[in-house]
Amino acid sequence: MLLGMVATPAIVSPVKYVPEPEKTIITLELNSIEKVVNKVRADNGLNELQASQCLRDRAGLRLNEIKDNFSHYWPNGNYSVKEQYCNATKKGENLARDLQLNKGYENALIMAWLNSPTHKDVILNSKYNYIGIIESDGYVVMEVGD
Repeated sequence: MLLGMVATPAIVSPVKYVPEPEKTIITLELNSIEKVVNKVRADNGLNELQASQCLRDRAGLRLNEIKDNFSHYWPNGNYSVKEQYCNATKKGENLARDLQLNKGYENALIMAWLNSPTHKDVILNSKYNYIGIIESDGYVVMEVGD
C-alpha cells in the first residue's frame, strides 16, 4: 500500500471520438440479390463483390428515404453518390420499387437493371469491390463502392 499518494481525477476531453465505421466485414454472408449480382459479374469476367455492413446500413437509410421520394437525390437535394460515406471514393446506387418479392424475383430484378445502361454500369463496373443491398416492402436499394 502506497501512502501519501493522492488520486487526481482524469481530465476528460469535451470532444467525443466516434470511430469511422468499418469499410467492410468480410464474414458477412451475401444475400440472394448480392449472389445474383456476383454471378452476373463472374459471367462477365469481373471480381465478386464482398458484402459490406457499412453499405448495407447506407442502403437501409436510403430505403427509408425513397419510400417518401423515389429518387437518387437525398432529401436535402444532394445527389446520393456524391456524398461521402463508407470510405468509398467511387460509389454507385441502383433502386427498385413496386416489386413482388416472391421466389425468383432476384433474377427478374437483375435482368431489369441489366436492360438499363446506367443500372447495368453500376452492376458491371470493375472499380467496385463492395456491395450492400437492403430490400423491404417492395423496395430494393443496392449500394456499391470501391
